[in-house]
Amino acid sequence: MNIKSVVVIGGGIGGLATAALLAKDGHTVTIVEKNETVGGRASTFEQQGYRFDMGPSWYLMPDVFEHFFALFNKTPEDYFTLEQLTPSYRIFFEDGEHVDISTDTKKLGDLFETWEVGSKKQLERFLTHSEYTYKIAMADFVYKNYNTLLDFFNWKVLLEGSKLHIFSNMETYVARYFKDHRIQKIMQYTLVFLGGSPKNTPALYNIMSHIDFNMGVWYPKGGIYEVVKGLEQLCKELGVKIVTDSPVTRIEVEHGRAKAVWVGDKTYPADEVISNADYNFTEEKLLSEEYRSYTKAFWKKKVQAPSAFIMYMGVGKPLPMLRHHTLMFAEDWNHHFSQVFDHPTWPENPSFYLCNPSK
Repeated sequence: MNIKSVVVIGGGIGGLATAALLAKDGHTVTIVEKNETVGGRASTFEQQGYRFDMGPSWYLMPDVFEHFFALFNKTPEDYFTLEQLTPSYRIFFEDGEHVDISTDTKKLGDLFETWEVGSKKQLERFLTHSEYTYKIAMADFVYKNYNTLLDFFNWKVLLEGSKLHIFSNMETYVARYFKDHRIQKIMQYTLVFLGGSPKNTPALYNIMSHIDFNMGVWYPKGGIYEVVKGLEQLCKELGVKIVTDSPVTRIEVEHGRAKAVWVGDKTYPADEVISNADYNFTEEKLLSEEYRSYTKAFWKKKVQAPSAFIMYMGVGKPLPMLRHHTLMFAEDWNHHFSQVFDHPTWPENPSFYLCNPSK
């Protein structure tokens, strides 16, 4: 293997993970990050004695973190301490009713049964198929590259793919199992994390129920930023150079190949350049027009993602009604999603999520 010098633009989780993998293979790697600290969307904010994780606040899919660190003969626990939340979270319905979602799926089934006769057995069926779908997705999709449409045309992917309900949406899929509106909301709410609604998200994402109920909800003590600090430490152990407070202004290209990254008038030569910045930002701001894959007109027609309205609240007293994660569900679930996705506007009566990490 030819040892190369690589510059990674952006020290978010993707940039840190990529840099670590490249350094493990012997390459000379430099991360160039615009902010004062790494982390990207998983950064922190501190004020008046309060500290907040600014972006992600849920630690799910622990197997993915274990898989990543195992590539370096490490474990997540080498870098941060995990605790499983019990209960996983609390849900308030608009009529004032609230329930705690247990890590024990039998207890969850008993709760569902009080709302809808037969739903305990349906939950078992739902979670069995969710686990099956998750294992197929991880083994045959997540850890493999599919660079062209032709890559999908092998017998195993076609056979398994036909069982994953990719052509129906989550609203229809969940309704096959449950009729009670409270159960339907509990089985669908994770789609919000994906930036979708039950109507526009493929039923393939029933995998989120396996992730939530079977695998449990975890938390790294000290906050989600502990994960970022762990990745940063791993990178440093592998010899990655991390340059912060350095916004990249352009990628220099010569004869069709990236050869350097510029930060103002300072240059970082490289054999390879990897951008962990947003795709459209990289194209429109860092590359000259002749080397872009898409035009300005293309990006103007695209909706990048629904945004989120986030408040960081420092409260000077305990709030005993809250759990670590607390969800508030509006009665008119469909109207909420319609206002966000069909006729984009601020919801009149939004569902929302509260994280209380001091718990």
